[in-house]
Amino acid sequence: MAIYNIQGVKKYDEDLEELLDQGLGVSTTILKGRENYDFCGLNFDGLKMNNVVLDGHYFDNCTFRDADLSGCTFKFGHLRDCDFTGAKLSGTQFLNCNMRHTNMSRISMQGGVINNCMMKSVNFWAAHLSHVDFSGSDLRKARFCESNCRHTVWTDTKFTSCDFRSTLLFKTVGIPRWMTNQKEAYDLMPPDYKCISWKLLGESYRGIYRPHMVYEVGKTYDATRGGESPIDATLNPGIALASLNWVLKEWMSNGAKPNWHLFMVEFNAGDVVSDSPTKFTVSKLTVLKEVDLTKYTEELGEEDIETLQVGKV
Repeated sequence: MAIYNIQGVKKYDEDLEELLDQGLGVSTTILKGRENYDFCGLNFDGLKMNNVVLDGHYFDNCTFRDADLSGCTFKFGHLRDCDFTGAKLSGTQFLNCNMRHTNMSRISMQGGVINNCMMKSVNFWAAHLSHVDFSGSDLRKARFCESNCRHTVWTDTKFTSCDFRSTLLFKTVGIPRWMTNQKEAYDLMPPDYKCISWKLLGESYRGIYRPHMVYEVGKTYDATRGGESPIDATLNPGIALASLNWVLKEWMSNGAKPNWHLFMVEFNAGDVVSDSPTKFTVSKLTVLKEVDLTKYTEELGEEDIETLQVGKV
């Protein structure tokens, strides 16, 4: 398939893999009778090329929108000011590449590698980046808003001035603790500082995932049973709590059952034992009151799905 530049002018009759086989695209390539011996400023939108190794090639100012480059490896490449919007890059590797100011918004790059790359001011908005290894890369001023960065590795990266607002950072390596954990805030408070949070319970007033305890308003609950059952990540992780926003979304994902229960609880800052970006656990709490879920059921504006009937024929 012919290759055009971003202005729509045909530059090559061959496809990219054929040109790579000819040795084109690197700075030392000067073939008689061929113009534009690098690949700068070309349009590769929608390209499908998998499991190809590219070493030292120049792709500055190229577009790869919605391309499928899964499994490819770019070594010592020049990809400055490129546009990879919506590209499929599953398992793709960028090694020692210069990708400054490149747009990688909405890419799918699960399991990929970006090692020792210059990535300053790269736009990763709404990108799927789970299990990506960013080790050794310069990511300063990169934008990760609304991206999925679960299980990512950031060893020896530079990320000052990065925008991580609304970024999903879960079980990461190399990211400062305060960027991913809520416990940091509680550790800064006096241990006896009173805090408020929320707990969602099922119909029988038991936890929806660990139903071993029945909760009642006004009572205090100690997960350690007075120290006889120490907190343990597997056997006894503590009592799970979350923000009101998260709890209501969890309730809705489980069918927004009107007979479930929402409790406002109180705990000491010093009783927070573990956390994640969404939930945290405490060793002890007191139930203050129950919040009526009717208000939230009515705001959904839907009938109870269990009462709906199929229309008569």
